Amino acid sequence: MLPHERSLVSSYKNRPFALVGVQVGDAPEKAKSFAKENSITWRSFFDQAGAIANAWGVEGYPSLYLIDHEGILREAAFRGEDKVDEFVAKYVAIAEKAMKK
Repeated sequence: MLPHERSLVSSYKNRPFALVGVQVGDAPEKAKSFAKENSITWRSFFDQAGAIANAWGVEGYPSLYLIDHEGILREAAFRGEDKVDEFVAKYVAIAEKAMKK
Protein backbone atom coordinates (compact mmCIF):
# COMPACT_ATOMS: atom_id res chain seq x y z
CA MET A 1 0.00 0.00 0.00
CA LEU A 2 2.85 2.43 0.73
CA PRO A 3 3.91 2.98 -2.90
CA HIS A 4 0.30 3.71 -3.79
CA GLU A 5 -0.08 6.12 -0.87
CA ARG A 6 3.09 7.94 -1.96
CA SER A 7 1.70 8.14 -5.49
CA LEU A 8 -1.57 9.65 -4.25
CA VAL A 9 0.23 12.26 -2.16
CA SER A 10 2.34 13.20 -5.17
CA SER A 11 -0.52 13.16 -7.70
CA TYR A 12 -2.81 15.31 -5.58
CA LYS A 13 -0.19 17.77 -4.37
CA ASN A 14 -1.58 21.33 -4.26
CA ARG A 15 -5.12 20.00 -4.61
CA PRO A 16 -7.80 19.58 -1.90
CA PHE A 17 -6.50 16.23 -0.68
CA ALA A 18 -4.80 15.07 2.50
CA LEU A 19 -3.72 11.61 3.52
CA VAL A 20 -3.75 10.84 7.24
CA GLY A 21 -2.44 7.57 8.64
CA VAL A 22 -3.13 5.82 11.90
CA GLN A 23 -0.71 3.15 13.03
CA VAL A 24 -1.86 0.64 15.61
CA GLY A 25 0.52 -1.26 17.84
CA ASP A 26 2.30 -1.40 21.12
CA ALA A 27 5.55 0.46 20.45
CA PRO A 28 5.58 4.11 19.39
CA GLU A 29 9.31 3.85 18.67
CA LYS A 30 8.66 1.13 16.08
CA ALA A 31 5.99 3.30 14.45
CA LYS A 32 8.37 6.26 14.23
CA SER A 33 11.14 4.07 12.85
CA PHE A 34 8.76 2.52 10.30
CA ALA A 35 7.60 5.96 9.16
CA LYS A 36 11.17 7.17 8.73
CA GLU A 37 12.41 4.02 6.98
CA ASN A 38 9.45 4.05 4.58
CA SER A 39 9.51 7.78 3.78
CA ILE A 40 6.06 8.45 5.16
CA THR A 41 5.69 12.19 4.66
CA TRP A 42 2.01 12.55 5.46
CA ARG A 43 0.52 13.15 8.89
CA SER A 44 0.33 9.94 10.86
CA PHE A 45 -0.91 9.16 14.34
CA PHE A 46 0.01 6.29 16.65
CA ASP A 47 -2.95 4.50 18.26
CA GLN A 48 -1.29 2.46 21.02
CA ALA A 49 -4.41 1.80 23.08
CA GLY A 50 -6.63 1.29 20.03
CA ALA A 51 -8.96 4.19 20.88
CA ILE A 52 -9.03 5.48 17.30
CA ALA A 53 -9.54 2.01 15.81
CA ASN A 54 -12.32 1.27 18.30
CA ALA A 55 -14.06 4.61 17.70
CA TRP A 56 -14.04 4.03 13.95
CA GLY A 57 -15.05 0.36 14.15
CA VAL A 58 -11.92 -0.92 12.44
CA GLU A 59 -12.14 -4.67 11.95
CA GLY A 60 -9.14 -5.27 9.67
CA TYR A 61 -6.05 -3.60 8.29
CA PRO A 62 -5.67 -1.63 6.23
CA SER A 63 -9.04 0.03 6.58
CA LEU A 64 -9.62 3.18 4.58
CA TYR A 65 -12.04 6.00 5.26
CA LEU A 66 -12.72 8.92 2.97
CA ILE A 67 -13.78 12.21 4.53
CA ASP A 68 -14.82 14.95 2.12
CA HIS A 69 -13.92 18.64 2.10
CA GLU A 70 -16.87 19.38 4.40
CA GLY A 71 -15.70 16.85 7.00
CA ILE A 72 -18.38 14.30 6.12
CA LEU A 73 -17.50 10.61 6.10
CA ARG A 74 -18.33 9.48 2.56
CA GLU A 75 -16.80 6.02 2.26
CA ALA A 76 -16.02 3.71 5.18
CA ALA A 77 -13.86 0.65 5.71
CA PHE A 78 -13.24 -0.06 2.04
CA ARG A 79 -10.20 -1.78 0.57
CA GLY A 80 -8.39 -1.94 -2.72
CA GLU A 81 -6.31 0.52 -4.70
CA ASP A 82 -8.93 0.74 -7.47
CA LYS A 83 -11.54 1.89 -4.97
CA VAL A 84 -9.10 4.35 -3.42
CA ASP A 85 -8.36 5.90 -6.81
CA GLU A 86 -12.04 6.03 -7.76
CA PHE A 87 -13.18 7.63 -4.50
CA VAL A 88 -10.30 10.10 -4.23
CA ALA A 89 -10.78 11.29 -7.82
CA LYS A 90 -14.52 11.67 -7.27
CA TYR A 91 -14.32 13.66 -4.04
CA VAL A 92 -11.34 15.80 -5.04
CA ALA A 93 -13.30 16.82 -8.16
CA ILE A 94 -16.30 17.70 -5.99
CA ALA A 95 -14.09 19.74 -3.64
CA GLU A 96 -12.47 21.59 -6.52
CA LYS A 97 -15.86 22.39 -8.03
CA ALA A 98 -17.06 23.73 -4.66
CA MET A 99 -13.93 25.90 -4.38
CA LYS A 100 -14.73 27.61 -7.69
CA LYS A 101 -18.14 28.81 -6.48
